[in-house]
Amino acid sequence: MNRYQTMTTLGAVVLLIFLSLMAVEVAWVRVMLAVIFCVALPGSGWAVTMRLKDVGDTLAMSVMLSLSSTVLVATVMAVGDFFNVFLGFGILALITVAGVIAALGKKPRHANQG
Repeated sequence: MNRYQTMTTLGAVVLLIFLSLMAVEVAWVRVMLAVIFCVALPGSGWAVTMRLKDVGDTLAMSVMLSLSSTVLVATVMAVGDFFNVFLGFGILALITVAGVIAALGKKPRHANQG
């Protein structure tokens, strides 16, 4: 299985688990998943695209980009006076998908490159 198939399979499994848990009518589960989504996912693909040398730096960059995009989307929606939870979730999901596509499209570094 190559890298693209592995990432696609992993993404599909995570998406199915996320959607099945979101369908649960337990309020704390939905809030927990929303917080995890907003803090971790929107910037994850973009952080991986940067190819930072340390995993901790990649994680920190992912959280920073995720929080920044969440705040940006919320600010635009609040200033534009069209706040909608599903629209905000959709925009963040598009940011996430675009980052993952960018990460998959970037060629991996070879060991002999600096």
